[in-house]
Order: sequence, then structure tokens, then C-alpha cells
Amino acid sequence: MPCLQSRSYSQLPIACSAILPWILSSSCHEASPLPRHLLQRVVERMHDLVADLDLQALAAESGYSRSHFLRMFEAATGLTPHRYLLQLRLERAQELIRKGSTSLIDIAALCGFSSHAHMSRIFRQLLGVTPSRYRRNL
Repeated sequence: MPCLQSRSYSQLPIACSAILPWILSSSCHEASPLPRHLLQRVVERMHDLVADLDLQALAAESGYSRSHFLRMFEAATGLTPHRYLLQLRLERAQELIRKGSTSLIDIAALCGFSSHAHMSRIFRQLLGVTPSRYRRNL
């Protein structure tokens, strides 16, 4: 798999949890000063999608300043922490939509989106369809 840094954001969505093992074992991030165990700790914390996950909290998890953490995380993953988190939320929302009849408003809340409209906007931007259409096309 090529280094994520060479991919544009428009080529996403990538199943972030599926690429975590590759990120942690790949030479793609070896140039990054962010140690693997810190990257793994931050990514695991990001999987708690409804937690307060602002940049300061994630930086504190790594022990670095916000700006330094941001540079190191992006060098390690090819994505900013915010974009990585949106990918995780989108992946979880897709999973919940496929699993059953939970309302889209509830799915948005369960995945940490600020609103149903926010989830819809991210779906359209990254998948090219709304959550409703995605559900209908299953």
C-alpha cells in the first residue's frame, strides 16, 4: 500500500480502523517523530467517538504541544486529526446504517456528529450520497 501522504483527501473514505495496523507497522510514518505507541494511544482514544476529542485533548494524550502534535500526526497518517476522526465517524455511521433501523438522528449522535445535518454534509462530501440514499441503496 502506498504511503498515505501521497493520497489526496478526495480519494477517501478509507476505512481508518482497517488501515491502523498498516499505519503502525509501515515505514510510511517512520520519518515522523511521533512514537508508534503514542500514535496508537491517540487513535484508540479517537475510537471513543462521542468523547470530547478536541485537538488540545489529543495533544495532551501524546504529551506534545497542539501544533507539534498536529504536524506529527499528519506526518504519521497522511491526515489531520480532524479528518481522521471524521473518517472514523463516517465508518461507524455506515456500519450502524447497515446493521438496522436506528434513526439517522440517533446514528449521528452515536457517532459524535454535532447534528444530523453535519453527518449528512460529511456523507455527501466523502461518499457522494446522503445517509438516507445510502440506506436506500443497501
